[in-house]
Amino acid sequence: MKKKFAILLALFLIAVVCSAGCIDPEDPVDPIDPVDPVDPVDPITPVDPVDPVVPTEEYSVMFMLNYGDAGAYTAETVKAGETVSKPATPTRSGYTFKGWFTAAEGGAAYDFTQPVNADVTLYAQWKKKSSSSSGGSSAP
Repeated sequence: MKKKFAILLALFLIAVVCSAGCIDPEDPVDPIDPVDPVDPVDPITPVDPVDPVVPTEEYSVMFMLNYGDAGAYTAETVKAGETVSKPATPTRSGYTFKGWFTAAEGGAAYDFTQPVNADVTLYAQWKKKSSSSSGGSSAP
């Protein structure tokens, strides 16, 4: 029995060595390339990146009446780089409207042709109307 086992073992080893010698090293048995493990039958398609939604910047333009507790005349929201429309001319009893300025007193007259690129507060400036009194004093 030991003899039969030794012969079978020897035949098995010879078969293994012979079959290993028959394989061409240039033609591997395993179809998967260890360098590129992607399945050639079902390649993975890269996903297109989603374009990020860039919010449009908007700015607030406040028009202040600039007297007493009158507060805001109107407000507009403007997209960055666009111009703001000049509002209707406000009125004030006993005063003439001079225009919209960048400061409550002094400042520069606002140029409505310039693009808005930040929040802006504009102030109405007023000129008091002269009184038309014809009275005067006469010297005795």
